[in-house]
Amino acid sequence: AAIKRACEALKETAYPEDNRIFLSLVDRHYGVLLSDLGDKVANGEIEKPQEKLKKLFREWSFEHRGREKEIAGSSVTDEDFIEMLQKEKDLPRYNWSLPELNLILGPIAQGNFIVLGARPDGGKTTFLATQTVHFLSQLKENECVLWCNNEQREPDVLKRIMQARLGWTDEEIISDGKKSWEMFCDKIGGRQKLRLYSNNDMDVYDIEEEVLALQGSGFYPKIIIMDQIWKLGGFEKEYQGIERYGKIAQWMRSLANDIGPIIAASQLGGEATNKRYPTADMFYNSKTALQGEADALLTIGKTENDPANVRWLAAPKNKLSHRDEAFGDTGAAIEIDRFRAQLISKIGKQYHVQP
Repeated sequence: AAIKRACEALKETAYPEDNRIFLSLVDRHYGVLLSDLGDKVANGEIEKPQEKLKKLFREWSFEHRGREKEIAGSSVTDEDFIEMLQKEKDLPRYNWSLPELNLILGPIAQGNFIVLGARPDGGKTTFLATQTVHFLSQLKENECVLWCNNEQREPDVLKRIMQARLGWTDEEIISDGKKSWEMFCDKIGGRQKLRLYSNNDMDVYDIEEEVLALQGSGFYPKIIIMDQIWKLGGFEKEYQGIERYGKIAQWMRSLANDIGPIIAASQLGGEATNKRYPTADMFYNSKTALQGEADALLTIGKTENDPANVRWLAAPKNKLSHRDEAFGDTGAAIEIDRFRAQLISKIGKQYHVQP
């Protein structure tokens, strides 16, 4: 009904230039929805009207920006293309903490969307924590890493990140919390360099609001960590199941283009148990929806036959242009110290093998 009313009203409107009829339809559609909702709010028919209004406005804003990008991308001139190439050349690139990762994936930059997969207790949080503190050292004064946590208790995540930077055990950090915190903040260049946003019911709109709030405060998120992507809410009305997951991944890629590289964690299915190199089809509940959007899939594997502290890294999908050509399709073993949240390189000990 809303679309019908919008189309009827559109008949009396001059035809928009530059294919902007899409934007006009979006605005009119949400205008009708807002009007209907406003009537119900005025009549006292809606519980928690602030949440309903806020959600509708967020949906309109998100779709409006998406349509603007589609229109802008449909008419690229030669000058636009040359400018894009120059921007690509000037993009800041961020190195990983391990030489193995710099060889397999290469430095990452704005626009890169990477999905990390592992089985439970495979080392995802330790991996993300070690890379986060390494990225922090490469940021400018008014830049930060945004860690979106929708799985664990915030104190546990923060303590893991502190361990990764300080190299201390749980007991060493807890023994003098004030000293540990002050030393951690000093080593990362200030508390504002790291933004930890925790919400078990997090959706895509929450993340957008957090990004806007940070930008408004003068701190600009340049790298986003998402744990876990498969639990992230959004687009439930329009899509279900695998299609919704694909829309989430598409949104992640769009956000990476706007903000900076995104590393999103995901579970691997049971078929990845006791495998050094899980394959792309083992990502939990994604089929090909997630794999198609990601620039790279990075897996952490472990087996019963290897020492308990050994993990195997590989990229079953890898479209990153700055990877080392000789190692882009190569796996590598590393060591993990779970008690101090450390990843340890094994370069030079003949641990590179073909996956």
